[in-house]
Amino acid sequence: QAATSAIVKSLPGYSDDLPFKLETGYVGVGESEQIQLFYYFIESERDAKRDPLMLWLTGGPGCSAFSGLVLEIGPLKFNYTAFNSESDIPDLQLNPYSWTKVASIIFLDSPVGTGFSYANISEAYHSDDILQSMHIYEFLQKWLLDHPKFLKSPLYISGDSYSGKLVPIIVQKILNGNRMGIKPIMNVKGYVIGNPLTEENIDYNSRVQYAYRVSLLSDELYEFAKMSCHGHFVNVDENNTNCLRAVQAISDNQGYLLLYTWANNESVRKALHVRKGTVDHWVRCNRSLSYAKNIPSSVGYHQTLTNEDLRALIY
Repeated sequence: QAATSAIVKSLPGYSDDLPFKLETGYVGVGESEQIQLFYYFIESERDAKRDPLMLWLTGGPGCSAFSGLVLEIGPLKFNYTAFNSESDIPDLQLNPYSWTKVASIIFLDSPVGTGFSYANISEAYHSDDILQSMHIYEFLQKWLLDHPKFLKSPLYISGDSYSGKLVPIIVQKILNGNRMGIKPIMNVKGYVIGNPLTEENIDYNSRVQYAYRVSLLSDELYEFAKMSCHGHFVNVDENNTNCLRAVQAISDNQGYLLLYTWANNESVRKALHVRKGTVDHWVRCNRSLSYAKNIPSSVGYHQTLTNEDLRALIY
């Protein structure tokens, strides 16, 4: 299916016309473009011709970039004080600290099966670190050719959490492609990663201790998790039911109720031009993805990129 895009001038939950330019669309990648990656694109509110272009990936793998748009760096956020559990649509308000004040940002649902991204055949739903980085590179190639006014814009690849492992890999792919003369040449200038994953076992196992130290976990839950999991909270043995229960309880400290209510509303999908029948139920993070984590560490990529003329922000 051919790439499609549409301008969104208003959104359910926001009372006025949007004061920024929002585009949504799909770009086909992979064999016969059987994978359709969904994106939200917001032009810089300052000077789109001169400001940088940024690609944003949320972690997971399998977490929608929409959470980055409304919970982290985008121009909209939920109005929690006005939320009424009986209303159909949560209210949206402007975020005065949006990164779109100084940059144009593509929020990409990747890999396939994330957010509103989908595949035309079931076999195409399998992905892995290597395949996802290839698909994102292909997405950027096609998106830039379809948006030529951004071809010369300074390009930054960005993301958080699990995507922190993929971002330096994608940057390296872009550099390699540029050196090989693969069109379009991308004006990559650096990368930005927040609380990035670099090596899964170390990062995720230390997260539990960190959550406890900043009082997100009770003494009882932390001690139960330590005793049940023996300090290993990643790839838990399915027979260790106590550890699984502890890990789930830790995860349940986050709800994201407003995200689910908003993104699964039919009027929202219509406003975003989501293709009917492609995604039954939107989830913030698709934990049922068929996904292989076949790049155990991104440390080597970071070391290589330090020798390049790039800017990097790790926060």
